[in-house]
Amino acid sequence: MKNQFNINFKYLSFVLCFSSLTLLNPLVSLSQSDDLVNENENLLLTEKWLEAYNTKNWDQMSDLMADSLHGFIRFEKNIYKPSFPDSHSKKKAIYAEGDMVFLVGEETATNSDSLRWMVESPIPATNVKYNHTWFGAFKWEKGKIVWFRFHIDGKNIRRQLGLTKED
Repeated sequence: MKNQFNINFKYLSFVLCFSSLTLLNPLVSLSQSDDLVNENENLLLTEKWLEAYNTKNWDQMSDLMADSLHGFIRFEKNIYKPSFPDSHSKKKAIYAEGDMVFLVGEETATNSDSLRWMVESPIPATNVKYNHTWFGAFKWEKGKIVWFRFHIDGKNIRRQLGLTKED
């Protein structure tokens, strides 16, 4: 087990509970030194994936993801990044357990093109910057992400962009 930062346990506990219901039953034991080597490699690969995401290096993202997950890259390239071209995520916390990596990030982005994400029909750019904390769970096999899940606070993002009323 490797903990490089103070982990927000609210996010981590949700990810662990979700993952244990869907994928990790039971969690992988860290009894072998090979597990630690794989965990360190998976941590580095996850950071490399995040850098590729931030720099819009779609080829590198493709190299790090199983073919079955390339729909995510198409979404980012064609829907999300055009609406938020300055989006940038920074790592707040990262944790590895076996072949799983859990990443908590903070993203800032400005909606500077028509918004086609989280809405029924495109709306004009708001030119408003938002900031939110997100977390992701990544399952790695042979140097590729084979499964992942993200949790974002879409309601908070829509509120910051002025698309919904304040609570």
